[in-house]
Amino acid sequence: MKKNIAILLALSAMLLCFPVVMTAQVGSSRVVSAKKLDVHKVAKEKPTYAPVERGWQNIVKLQYNTILSIGLHYEGGYRFGKAVMFGMGVGYNFDIYNNWHYFQHRVPIYAQAKFFFIGERRVNPFIGISQGADMLFYSRKYYDGRPLAVGEYTSPSADFIAGGSHTRIELGCNIRITPQQSLLISAEMGTSPYASDSWGRVKHALMGGFNVGYIF
Repeated sequence: MKKNIAILLALSAMLLCFPVVMTAQVGSSRVVSAKKLDVHKVAKEKPTYAPVERGWQNIVKLQYNTILSIGLHYEGGYRFGKAVMFGMGVGYNFDIYNNWHYFQHRVPIYAQAKFFFIGERRVNPFIGISQGADMLFYSRKYYDGRPLAVGEYTSPSADFIAGGSHTRIELGCNIRITPQQSLLISAEMGTSPYASDSWGRVKHALMGGFNVGYIF
């Protein structure tokens, strides 16, 4: 009789412990599954900006220079991986200058190289170097805000065409939206020609400026 009671007590204890063990196992499996799900979710949502795709890239940018110049430029080049891009650019700048001329039109054509740092990241700092020529189209009909008489300028039309060197160094970064598309923000410094007097003589001015663009 005592033996049977002991067996019954042992069976009862096992039945009582069984749900607790099962609950612990289920809870543990849920924790493991939740951890696996979280890791999978984080890995899935983490944006991938690398590798940078090789190929032709286009850049359209708006420019402002300290000489009161507003411009629109197009640059195209081949991206050799994440670090280097070689290409060329062409633009149009409308210069509002003082004293010797007003409303100068400047058309730069230049070769360009860009060198990117940490190109696999979302924000890529870069250095750009440009060298080319600026064509000038300007009118010499005003001096210090007043219209000039015919005898005060050398050309009957008072319109001149000239040219000079276009040289720039650019420091900036592009913020990648996708592996192929980016926003560009940069500052630049360099020289461009300007009309120095009524005889159409050209000098070079040191200019600084800012660019905002789109890479695609």
